[in-house]
Order: sequence, then structure tokens, then C-alpha cells
Amino acid sequence: MQNNLNSVNKSSSFSIILIPFLLVIPKVNLISIPGFWQGIRLEDIVTLLMLVFMILNSNKYTLKFNHPNTKFFVFIAYVFLSYLIGYLSGISFGYIDLITIARIIEYSTIILYFSNVNFNKDNNKKIILFLKILIIINFLVSIGQYFELVGYYSSRGYHEPNFDYWRVFGILSGSWELSFVTSISYFVIYLETKKKINVYLILTLIILFLAGTRGIQFPFILTIVILYFPELIKIQTKLKFIIYTFIFVSIFYFMYFVQDINIFFLLKSLIDLMFYGYVPDFSDLSKSEVVYYSWVHRLKDWLIYYELMNTNLITFLFGTGFSSIYYESFNFRILFGTGLFGFLLLILLTFRINVFIIIFLFITGITLDFTSSFKQFIILYFLFQYMRSYNKNEISN
Repeated sequence: MQNNLNSVNKSSSFSIILIPFLLVIPKVNLISIPGFWQGIRLEDIVTLLMLVFMILNSNKYTLKFNHPNTKFFVFIAYVFLSYLIGYLSGISFGYIDLITIARIIEYSTIILYFSNVNFNKDNNKKIILFLKILIIINFLVSIGQYFELVGYYSSRGYHEPNFDYWRVFGILSGSWELSFVTSISYFVIYLETKKKINVYLILTLIILFLAGTRGIQFPFILTIVILYFPELIKIQTKLKFIIYTFIFVSIFYFMYFVQDINIFFLLKSLIDLMFYGYVPDFSDLSKSEVVYYSWVHRLKDWLIYYELMNTNLITFLFGTGFSSIYYESFNFRILFGTGLFGFLLLILLTFRINVFIIIFLFITGITLDFTSSFKQFIILYFLFQYMRSYNKNEISN
């Protein structure tokens, strides 16, 4: 019995290494796919090997019905129903369908594999230590990229330093990916450090500022305010009160004056899209709205998926499957791809997740399709995995 336990622990310890590995491995195309600038990469090969390993050891890799990860596969089953609805409605995108389905199978492999890995306290601490180191490394590299001393590596290869055009990427493959992975990493650290402000919060805020991704900056700052405000009103010493107040004032200044976010314009354009199927033309933007050129570009893409969803009543309710590799929005990927019922099903399945992460993901998901990135999916999965053990400890205490 003891030998079996040691074997499980050794297997879990080895598997835990895969999470840091998959987070930092460069996006190098090993096999090109005609018509696409992203090909088969090393993480795809690793996932395939994981799938083969599970097939060869199928007796060891099972998922009980009451396992928390079963919810993921319930939703995946619904997604395939949406694909069928789309196909029967005459909506098919050939290679796009195959690629999006392949990615779903890839993510399902990751979930099933790690569902049978022991995320004990020691293993979690090892990953959290890695996340702390990752934030520090990304901070240092981002500073180097800001001063145009360091370039970056993406799916398109190595790029020379050019901060004015690209912003910072850290050691990841995009400013949005850097911002999301860093934000989620901090939330894990926040839970692990018992809700204390620490140096990693400061480093995270600096990284987000240098990355310039407003779609992540705003929800992260809002979430931090929600998390730490209860701590502010409990402070008894003047020094701590001054420190916390300074942080909050700085955050609000950054949010409303530096970023100059026109929330009214954003909300109105979303309402026009969802209720009237209308998006503004680029030529209709006023001088103050020109800064939202990329937002209007997204609206035009979303209008295409919106119209596909409204092909008939069935597609409106059940969706058409994922008709694009990138939706530029997780929320609209779910709504347009799986229909109204799919969107409601996801809300039901995630009902018990911590409120602060729901707020962050919902607002971030308006402009970021975080499941389209392998690295973003990995860090998000670990967050959910860690929150389950964290919530159990909170209840037991």
C-alpha cells in the first residue's frame, strides 16, 4: 500500500512540472499549417503524448461523476451539440471547425490528465513559488523591453525591441497574454499569502501598465479594490492607513485620468450590437472616440457571429459551434458559439466560484478570448484547481 502511495506521489510530482513547463515554453512552430501563421507547436506535441499515455494506461485515468472537473466535460458535450446544430443549419467553416475542435480535444486532454494528479499542499507551493519567480522575471524583462534593450519571441518568431509599437510582452507571446497570466498568478499568490498586500502586487501593476492592455488593466484594478477595501476599513494604525489610501488613490487616478476610459461609449456600442445589430463605422467616430478604433474593429467581427447566431430560433438558443479561432471575447465566444442556453449553462456551472474571480473574468472576457491561448488556459486551470483546495481549507478552518 505504501509503495502504491509513493508511486502516486512521484507521478504527481513529475506531472506538476508540466504546468510551469507549458506556461513558459516558447511558441515555436514545428509543423506549418497551410493558410495559417500558427502551426503545430511543442505544447501540442506534449499534449498528444499525454493523450497517448492516458490511452495506454486507461485503467489509471478515469473521471468520477462527482469530480469537480466533470462540469467541464458536461459543457464540452453541449459545445459539440452546438456544432451539430450549426452543421444542420448549413453553417460550416471547414478547416476552422477542425482546428477549433482539435483545440477543444487538446484542452479536454489537459483537464482529464490533471484530474488524476495529486495537487497536494506541497505541489501547490512549488507551482506558486514558480509563479512568484515568473512575475519577477517578467517584470525584469518588461523593463528591458520598455527601454528597448530586450526583444520578444512570439508565434511569428523573434522580434527586435520596439516598445512604441508592441508594448511589453515579457517572456510570453503577447501583451494580453502577459497581462492575463500575471494577473491570474497574482490572484493565486493573494490566496496563498492570506490576503496581504505584497511586492508582487506592485510588480503586477507595473507589468500591466507597461503592457498597456486596458481590457485587463481595468478589471484587475477593480478586482483589487474589491479585495482590499475590507482591509482598509479594518486598519487601526495611521501608517497602514496612509499606505493603503495612497495605493487606492493611485489606482483610481490611473483608472480615470491616465486611461481615460469612456465607459458610456463602450456600453452604448454593446447595447446597439446586441439589441439592434448595429455597429458604428470608423468614419462615424468623433475625435474623442478614435482611440477605440480597435474596439470598433472587434464590434464588426462580433456582428458577423451575432448574425450567425440569429440564423434561426434553434441557433439562437443552442448556438452554431465555434466558427472562428479568435473571437476577441470569451463572453461572445460562449454566447454566439453556444447560444443563449449555453451561456446560461456556463453561468450555472460556475456559480460557486469565488466572486472576485468571476468579476475579473467576466469584465476581462468582454475583450479577451482567454481560452484561445494555451498558456492562458493553463494558468486559469491551475487557479480553479487551487481555489478548490483553498475553499476547502477555509471551510475547515
